[in-house]
Amino acid sequence: MIALAVVGAVLIVGVPLAFGVAALSRSLSDISLTEGGPGDRPGAGDDDAAAPGPSDDVEVVVPDLDDLSGTDEALARVLIDVDRAEREMMDAQAGFAEVLAGDLSGPTDTTLDELSSMAGEGQRTLQEIRRDLTAPVEGGEVRAIRDRYLAHLDAWVRYLVAVEDDPTVLAGGPGTEAFLLSIDTTGESFAREVREGMPEGLDERVRSFALQIVARGFPEREPSTGGGTV
Repeated sequence: MIALAVVGAVLIVGVPLAFGVAALSRSLSDISLTEGGPGDRPGAGDDDAAAPGPSDDVEVVVPDLDDLSGTDEALARVLIDVDRAEREMMDAQAGFAEVLAGDLSGPTDTTLDELSSMAGEGQRTLQEIRRDLTAPVEGGEVRAIRDRYLAHLDAWVRYLVAVEDDPTVLAGGPGTEAFLLSIDTTGESFAREVREGMPEGLDERVRSFALQIVARGFPEREPSTGGGTV
């Protein structure tokens, strides 16, 4: 899943919740809605593409494993774990947003402790899913998709571990940008592998499942007009 930012109580595209101790130390209502907006992801330039956010409108239909075998079953099993991880990432971001939206007077020790606890729970859940994903799989194309996603999951784990240790990582800055760039680039790599590297002759239900996951969490970027963000 690509990363989002929260400004005030509004989810916007760019980085996950990187509105900062600046944002953690002043009223959320005072934060400019132009900070960290679409296209402001780390490394995005005028010639880069605007980064769309995950879509809640995409229905993800999980195929019945009992109806599958061979490569179809192998990839479906990988994708089910991918979907579990994606939902955990979405839940983590929504949880962060809810905590911060409810603390309009500025952060407290309780707020920071709650953010730390949520990040810890999220990273531990992702690591449990990772253990499932590392089970042996048949087929080079299936392994390639799995391995691309493991890199993305690991980028998220590193980020959440850092937030658990110090919630002020949400403040942004050079260190945070490195986490976010890793999340962004590994997510794009996974999505590209799915779009271009799925096995031929794949069961259409499995193919659709894979493309739905990508459409929900990794929408294709649209060319930037070069005119900045709105």
